[in-house]
Amino acid sequence: MFLEERHIKFLEKKIGYKFKDIFFLKQALTHSSYLNKKSIENIQSNERLEFLGDSLLGFMVAKIIFELFPTENEGIISKIKGYWISSKALSKIANEIGIDKAILLGEGEEKSGGRRNGKNLSSAFEALVAAIYLDGGIKKSEAFISRIFKKRIKKINKEVMLYDYKTRLQENYQEKYKDTPVYNTKLSGEIFESKVFFDGKTIGCGKGSSKKNAEQEAARVALNKLEKVDNRKRGR
Repeated sequence: MFLEERHIKFLEKKIGYKFKDIFFLKQALTHSSYLNKKSIENIQSNERLEFLGDSLLGFMVAKIIFELFPTENEGIISKIKGYWISSKALSKIANEIGIDKAILLGEGEEKSGGRRNGKNLSSAFEALVAAIYLDGGIKKSEAFISRIFKKRIKKINKEVMLYDYKTRLQENYQEKYKDTPVYNTKLSGEIFESKVFFDGKTIGCGKGSSKKNAEQEAARVALNKLEKVDNRKRGR
């Protein structure tokens, strides 16, 4: 299979970038297995581009997160970054923009389900970042990353990543007091009620439809109290 014109046009539309030199895009989409039994002049696999793209992506995603969450500590923003540059997240994005249809694979890799292989897809995405950088420069590659990630990070992390209240509370107390809170959760009718304690004192209460939700709510209340105390100490 060769990279078809329809795939090129589709990808360029999805990523919002038109290549001046299509060579970079072709290399970004060329898996090493595709070259095993082929002699293609001047074409290498996407492994070198993946190496460069990995570093570019890490920097640019970190910058977006740093700007989106100006009050979060290093531990939280590191976790958010770790999620978004993971193979799982990148392979999902690669699917959404059509890399799974355009990637060039060898016959064996094709038969073994290489188009659904998360490592293949995430590597090709990283290589694509490098390809845009080499073709259009740092501003174009940064604009591409911003288009792809900014809305996703704002939406997902507000709902899932950022507000894992139990983890945040545990890390906060571990850092401040070298110890962690404990939970007492019980079922009351059809609702779970949870209390979180530290040093024998109740620091938060919560209710929820499940034990997990009740404990998350109790942790959220405790975090809010803790943050208010911290803000008063800082004179805010």
